[in-house]
Amino acid sequence: MIKKPTNLVVRCFMLGLFLSSLAVPGGGAPASDARQQAPQSGEIVLTLPAAPLAISWSPSGKDCIYVLGEELRDWPRGRRLHLGRPDAAGGYWTSTARWRQDGTEVAVVLATTVHVINFEQFAIKRRLRNTFPVWWSGRTLCYAQAKQDWTPAGHQAWYCGNTRHRTPRGTYLSDVSEDGKVALTYLARSHEPQEALMALDSRRGRFRLLRAFPPTRGDGSDYHDPERVVMKWNPGVRAAAVLYAFTWTDTGSLVAYYADGRREYRVGQAISDYLAFADEPPDWAGDRVLAKVRLFTEYDRQGQHIAEDWYRLVLWDPKRAEVRALLNYGGERSEDPKQISPHDPLGVFALSPDGKRLAYSRFEQKETAYKLIITDLAALVPQ
Repeated sequence: MIKKPTNLVVRCFMLGLFLSSLAVPGGGAPASDARQQAPQSGEIVLTLPAAPLAISWSPSGKDCIYVLGEELRDWPRGRRLHLGRPDAAGGYWTSTARWRQDGTEVAVVLATTVHVINFEQFAIKRRLRNTFPVWWSGRTLCYAQAKQDWTPAGHQAWYCGNTRHRTPRGTYLSDVSEDGKVALTYLARSHEPQEALMALDSRRGRFRLLRAFPPTRGDGSDYHDPERVVMKWNPGVRAAAVLYAFTWTDTGSLVAYYADGRREYRVGQAISDYLAFADEPPDWAGDRVLAKVRLFTEYDRQGQHIAEDWYRLVLWDPKRAEVRALLNYGGERSEDPKQISPHDPLGVFALSPDGKRLAYSRFEQKETAYKLIITDLAALVPQ
């Protein structure tokens, strides 16, 4: 004969269900951002205490991580991981994240220190200092030394696990694609260095030339010593979207290099206004480039000089020289320095691996608040 459960057993069972509903998803620190919701809930808005430095999606597209000061956070689990203060020489000048293809590890770069993180445990496995760029070759972490010979005619040391390689003479390694198969380099086979796309065999330490480009630029800028070079390779169209940042002149340049084409394309060719600064790594949305640009427009109105300062997230079709604005922040810029906001209204962004969801940050001046928004890309594309 089976006895019916007593009221005490039933009450204990109900209490256990209630307590389990209060558990923090994914472990780690409690979720304290404004909202932590499932990806299917439409647009998600998180209110943050500061501007995030970088945003990156996991290969599965289920998790989104972002760097906030010296801390790494993830969504929707709400975990937090202290990374530590970056090198004093590097400051917070850059932050990127490179995922292993299976999503088990992620290499987060803060200044010139790489933090290799076990994602499920959300714990730092090891640190590599004075390192950039970093990429994965299968399950092996590869990286180059940041303290290097800046002369394009010299060699550069880079490592695939514990194996040390040297670039061929005349090659300077600038950055490596997300899949670790293509490198952006400077060649110095003659007196003038050339930019080139090279097929990279990380395990054997070999390069194969895909395409070399003219040694000079039309704008005459000194592009051989940029402070930041970031690329995103698109294997479907065999092209690299490249960001060059020159903080010492407060300018930037977005370029698309096609391995099989006759020339490179620049975002400035598709925008009539003056491109003042581009400071975020580009991404590919199909055969178009998702990019952040900052534009200055100046004109006279009723005898007054008007300057407009716009931050835009755009879809750029390099071959058609077309730009479609998705997000637009800014307007008339005050001449009074006290009235100029020190905050970037449009911050960092990242596109999910399937190209459907966009995560981006912005500063709300009226609320004096930083926001992280996760939304569908299709909802932003003009019809």
